[in-house]
Amino acid sequence: LCDEESWQWSSIPGTEACNILQDTFPRNVVHHILYHFSDNADDNSDDQNFALSEDKICRYNAELLLRHVDKMNLSEFEESWQLTVPDGMKTGVYQLEGLALIERDCNPHTIRYFPVEDMPEVIEERFMTLFKAKAKRSLESITPYIKDVATEKVGVGALLNKYARSSMQNGIKVYNSKK
Repeated sequence: LCDEESWQWSSIPGTEACNILQDTFPRNVVHHILYHFSDNADDNSDDQNFALSEDKICRYNAELLLRHVDKMNLSEFEESWQLTVPDGMKTGVYQLEGLALIERDCNPHTIRYFPVEDMPEVIEERFMTLFKAKAKRSLESITPYIKDVATEKVGVGALLNKYARSSMQNGIKVYNSKK
């Protein structure tokens, strides 16, 4: 619709989009999609311009590509992924935080679906799951999977001290299971 109407994805008129698509999709569905994939949305009204979030759209398309595959060649994934997003949007691995594991210690590099939403709620079980999936993890790769269970009193660092052991690998601090 954006291409057809020559709208920039940074300024989609909500009411007009809902009116045009109402014969194909229920108005509340169109509004929900605009709201969900925007950064500036006011939940109560489609009478506004929506700025679609490049990161949310890219992440969603990455999830669609990864959800039903066990593992994928990283470079092939990145090529396919970029082709799935609207023209002008740029994919980046930072958009995969808490969604996928990238294995760079194999050749070719691989990627697999590993969403934080599927992690156990019990912290000890979560760490066991994380280290079962990958024995050694950098702070950058483990943080997205534990920051939602961290609190003001018990931050990411304290959780790592309690449930993980640290060591240096190629000059980078990595964490592995204490058990």
